[in-house]
Amino acid sequence: MWVHRSGEFYTERPIVIYEYQKGRNHELPLAFYQDYEGILVTDGLSQYHLVEKKLPGLINANCWAHARRDYADAIKIADKSNPDAVRRSIAYQALSRISQIYKLEGALKDLSAEERLRERQNTIKPLVEEYFAWVKTQLENTAVPPKGKTAEGLKYSINQEKYLKVFLTDGNVPIDNSASERAIRTFCIGKKNWMFHDSIMGAQASAIIYSISETATVSNDGSQYTEGTRVNWATFAKDILVVKQMWNFAKSGGHLKDDAGLEHRQWISNQITAALNVCNTADIIVISAGTNDSNGRYGTYADAMAKNTLEELDRTKLYEALRWEMWTLRKAYPEALCFATTPIQRADREADNAVNTAIKEMARRYNFIVIDAENESGIIRENEVWQGEGVYLIDGLHPNTAGSMRLAEYYSAVISTYLN
Repeated sequence: MWVHRSGEFYTERPIVIYEYQKGRNHELPLAFYQDYEGILVTDGLSQYHLVEKKLPGLINANCWAHARRDYADAIKIADKSNPDAVRRSIAYQALSRISQIYKLEGALKDLSAEERLRERQNTIKPLVEEYFAWVKTQLENTAVPPKGKTAEGLKYSINQEKYLKVFLTDGNVPIDNSASERAIRTFCIGKKNWMFHDSIMGAQASAIIYSISETATVSNDGSQYTEGTRVNWATFAKDILVVKQMWNFAKSGGHLKDDAGLEHRQWISNQITAALNVCNTADIIVISAGTNDSNGRYGTYADAMAKNTLEELDRTKLYEALRWEMWTLRKAYPEALCFATTPIQRADREADNAVNTAIKEMARRYNFIVIDAENESGIIRENEVWQGEGVYLIDGLHPNTAGSMRLAEYYSAVISTYLN
């Protein structure tokens, strides 16, 4: 099954087309794109490079998400007992360089194509050139095992250099083809329920149905979140879970307690209030916060439960804030499947058991399912760098793209076990 999708930045009439073909040779995309002139963003398969050579009006661009995969795989199998060695590794350094490129690119999402191109030329292009110069130096001077994942990542970048740089020439071209990857995921998840199509006509019919449903999804998918939201794990989880509509009220620095020292938009109580004003119904609810609440003023479970009304609860105390949040959500959405996550590890602080205990105790009271991000997400304190780029945290505290995707995968796996 092949998937073709309009560009990620083209939002006026986006389209997703599924196409069944019996093979994967280059003649198939050549036939599909024979009258197309423009840029085609793909992974690094040689079939697409052949298409570019045979169609003068077509330019092939490659995906940076694929460029980082071998490095990420190398880190996964590295010996985590020596975090300093991991951080000194070539794979780790490569991921850090690519993360910096993604960090700058992420800030350009809402710009016009012209503005995005200008910013890419000014800020991202120098990092891209530095990355490729660095890769060539590693291949020339470093004793990297020739058949390991790190070497594969280095060689992939060199082989695809021309194509990985195309996004720097056009503001309408995304840095990767993740939009297409997300579009195919619906079909891949569905495959778990069957093994074969009985006939070619059945496969073609399936392609038509998926084309219609996925085009409808990208045309009106609830992704126009309210002002102040940020790309985070929920953005990726939406696609993993195949959610038709999602409201993301998260703000950077989300705080379970109402802390006068923070902006009010960071109070989860205000985020919940915003949700109540917009969403009449909800099927799945997730409360997720960082470790900002590890600064005292916890109160006690007994004191929180002694209050008789929502108005009596003192939201500057952790237990009472949690009770207000879970009570309010459960009252508004009594049938919803509700989750609360414990904070992930951060580089400068051991886990605060008082926060985790408060979350777990109040979750039991209001039938929230606890997702243990601290111990089970795979984001480990020793692998991160305070105020520096770590494996999954961009500054020792906030998840980078890899961290957000890792949280999304873990949270989605837990949530999926409770879905029918």
